[in-house]
Amino acid sequence: MITLDNVGTTTTTTTTTDSETTTTQNDPPLSTIQDLQKCDTGRQFIQDLLIRQRLFQNNPNAPSKYRYWVMDGFPIDMEEGVHIHPLITATTTTATCPNSIQQEQQQEKQPPCFVTEVILATDGYPKLFPTLAETEAYWKQCVTHDPLLISHNDDDDDIHDMTNSTKHASIVSTKGVALHAESYDDRTYLRLQL
Repeated sequence: MITLDNVGTTTTTTTTTDSETTTTQNDPPLSTIQDLQKCDTGRQFIQDLLIRQRLFQNNPNAPSKYRYWVMDGFPIDMEEGVHIHPLITATTTTATCPNSIQQEQQQEKQPPCFVTEVILATDGYPKLFPTLAETEAYWKQCVTHDPLLISHNDDDDDIHDMTNSTKHASIVSTKGVALHAESYDDRTYLRLQL
């Protein structure tokens, strides 16, 4: 027979067989958000895998389904690791516009789309919006609603204007917001006008 009793700050487990009784005491499981923010056992559990993940970074010899490319100052495979997307700006003429873009727009029966801005950001922002204020509002709602970053909202792709939305934004990450921290990662947002 096994019985579990929470006594004070320890968990007591008692196992009884016909001939003997064994009692062990363990620390209680972490159960509150604040406990997990202090000591993220999930992150601790996968820490070795996260460290080994670097073996696949910018490594052309790694299996293709695991390798990934990062612009971090080390050499990368420009053909596999960098995707160049030509932009049509107001100064681009149809003569200089790449055929692939012209064909794509003709197939979709869309008028030429002129790009006037490009937004670049670090992965501390899970989703980018046209303004820093909207991007910050989305990020703030994510970390306020789910500081452990373990929930997922399937309707998340429908969220556009975070200032008027009643839906909760979500991020799924390997680390949450530590206790007394503002975020789970650094954030940088750059909007360039072309």
